This record gives sequence, C-alpha cells and structure tokens, in this order.
Amino acid sequence: MRSDLNPVPSRDESGRIIDLGAVRRRRSRRRSPDGLYLAALGLVALFFWVVWLAVVFNLYPSKLLTYLAFVAPLWGALTSTAAIGAYLLEIRRGGFADFGVAIRRGAIVASVIVINIAFQFAHRWTWPVGVLSIVVGAGIEAATGRRAA
Repeated sequence: MRSDLNPVPSRDESGRIIDLGAVRRRRSRRRSPDGLYLAALGLVALFFWVVWLAVVFNLYPSKLLTYLAFVAPLWGALTSTAAIGAYLLEIRRGGFADFGVAIRRGAIVASVIVINIAFQFAHRWTWPVGVLSIVVGAGIEAATGRRAA
C-alpha cells in the first residue's frame, strides 16, 4: 500500500510519465497575443501623447509645476509606447510575451529618458549623469529579470 505523500505518477497511453506542470507551461506559451490589452495600451499611449503635446504648445516653461506638467505626461507616453514596442519585439523574437515585463521595460526606458531631460532642465546634465542613468536602468532590468526567472 502506497502512502498519499508519494502518489503514483500518472502515465499516458505510450507509457510516458506526464508532468502536469510542463503541460500547463506549454499551453500558456502557446497563447496568442491579447489584442485587447495591446489596444488598451495603445489608447493609453495616445492619451498621454495628446496631453504632452497640449502641454508643449500651451504652457510656458518657467516654473517647477510646468516642468512637472511637461515630464509627467512625457513619462506616461514614453512608458506606454516603449511597452508596446517591447511587447511586439518579444513576439517577433518568438518568445513568450508578457505585458508585465513589457510595461516594466517601458517604464525603465522612459525613466532613463525623463531623468536625463530633468537634469537638462536643471542645467546639471553631464555625460556621466547619462551613463549612470543607463547603467542604473540596465541594473534594475537585470535584477528584476533574474528575480522573475
């Protein structure tokens, strides 16, 4: 008599042992890209680009709040646009495209760009600031990518 702690593995007709976890992983990787999420992300990108263009053409950049009004929609627009690009690139490479990973990568790219623009506004940008922001962004991506794997 076998205990319940060590159940007998199920076998299919050919005599192979079936690992249900592998079956689930294989099925989840076969999913087609979800067009609704992609369309929603595209609408978010369009919204932020329209807001950013309205700010660019209507506000005079003289105060801190106008700088914030400039970079906040720019960050949202760059994040959503880069997330769409990362998602489509992952589909093209043939990998398993995940919206969470694509949005994280888009946010990292947008943050690096916006940080450099903010330093430029403050007249404090130098090439070490640019290099450091890229290195920090790549480090964040490597750390979160390793933790997710």
